[in-house]
Amino acid sequence: MPEVKDSIVIDVPREKFFEVIADFEKYPEFLPECKSCRIDSDQGDVKVVTQSLALMKTINLTTRMVLDPPNGLTWTLVKGDMMKMNNGSWTLEDAGEGKTRATYGLEMKLKGLIPSSVVNSLAKTSFPKMLKNFKARAEKLHG
Repeated sequence: MPEVKDSIVIDVPREKFFEVIADFEKYPEFLPECKSCRIDSDQGDVKVVTQSLALMKTINLTTRMVLDPPNGLTWTLVKGDMMKMNNGSWTLEDAGEGKTRATYGLEMKLKGLIPSSVVNSLAKTSFPKMLKNFKARAEKLHG
């Protein structure tokens, strides 16, 4: 699928929103599709993270996260049982008045014969929900 991008404005400073997106092990607390998330390797601003996601079925994937506080983070796929590619980023910009414009981008390719229309539909429905969940988490913790 081509890269999908979406943005949302959060009512917390970007340093505080960065704390939420970089706290990977807490994702299952506020992202219903994230069943587990653990840090396998932590080398400061580079972390290897394994997640189990309940999407069409359970998908396990490991990504290499490169943190750039408070500007955002990027990731690339290390391995995934159904993924050929999962590369993406969070870009955080100061939106003034203590707010943050967060832009989430993802480029994903699944293994097998899953039609691109299914993947695109999944991305279009889950993206807005996921962004709202991150926004709600950040505003609850830091708002």
